[in-house]
Amino acid sequence: MHSEHTLKLANGLAFHYYDSGAPSGSTDYTTLVGFHGLGFNSDGFEHVHLYAHQNNLRTIFVNRRDYKGSTPYSDGEVADIQAGNETAYGLDVARVLGHFIDAGVVGSGGILVMGWSLGNLWTLSFLGNPGVIPRDLYEKIQPHLRSVIVYGQFVYPPHVILGLTYDQDWNPFIDPESFSQGPLHATQLFARWVSGHFAHPEAGIAPSGPQWTKETTEFTVDKWSSEEMARWFEPAAVLHCQHITPATLSRFQESAVAQIQRAVFDASSAASYFPNTSVLYISGANTIPSCLYGHREFARRVKDGEAARRVKLALIPGGNHFLHYEMPEVFVKEIVERCRAD
Repeated sequence: MHSEHTLKLANGLAFHYYDSGAPSGSTDYTTLVGFHGLGFNSDGFEHVHLYAHQNNLRTIFVNRRDYKGSTPYSDGEVADIQAGNETAYGLDVARVLGHFIDAGVVGSGGILVMGWSLGNLWTLSFLGNPGVIPRDLYEKIQPHLRSVIVYGQFVYPPHVILGLTYDQDWNPFIDPESFSQGPLHATQLFARWVSGHFAHPEAGIAPSGPQWTKETTEFTVDKWSSEEMARWFEPAAVLHCQHITPATLSRFQESAVAQIQRAVFDASSAASYFPNTSVLYISGANTIPSCLYGHREFARRVKDGEAARRVKLALIPGGNHFLHYEMPEVFVKEIVERCRAD
């Protein structure tokens, strides 16, 4: 049974988190620290905790700011976010990791840091912004950080972090009809759509781009009770600082592309900044179209020798954007086996 806690940093920021606790009798366990995506908080990872101890893993999932129990953003910080300035995200991640190290939470098996969907903006800001983290904090984290896990892509729509653009993939935040009814309506549509299971043809990517539509009939959130939906999905947080519009999308894209370039593909950065840290990129094969397209494009860049870090890729058959809910045992096994192989 996992437990809930709230940590408070020296600067006054609070972060609520969910912790499986350490495996009984183990000191060499690995600690997975995860940051959730857009709208869906870290409480929704509860099934992952069930498979932690049998894999000598401690799982901790942190609520980002503006979500349950964590410090809200100020108006000035919201303005910075909407302007595309996300360097503070990485500093928040580093401070949280430093807190866990100081608290004796981390076993000798090291740390895996994971971002899910939009949460990858936080973790890639951490890995992709040398100089943002104070040297003493960097030196505290560096010996422990084994891998950064990119789960389910990392900005909305997810493919834009790779600098890709195309029009074939529908999403509610850039669909005029959906957005014309207001951001809350678009956010509610997003919650259902992003949890869909999409059957992608093997030849789904043509030279001109992906050839898929928005159509699907199976959605993860349809399996949830109203109580679970209320507990795991927080539209107010989206509306406060992170609702996506065509105008804000380009700003997210610009900063996100720079982050992934520095974090994974910049040789100078990778050689001097967490040089021993690898990257695992994991997605479900039946995720939303833009996620799969992004996964394949990332894999192409790695195959072409562009990666400056050790990179592993995992594409889970039958999995959607909610591997942690739909396939938690498989999800944990993939992470443990691929990251521990390093």
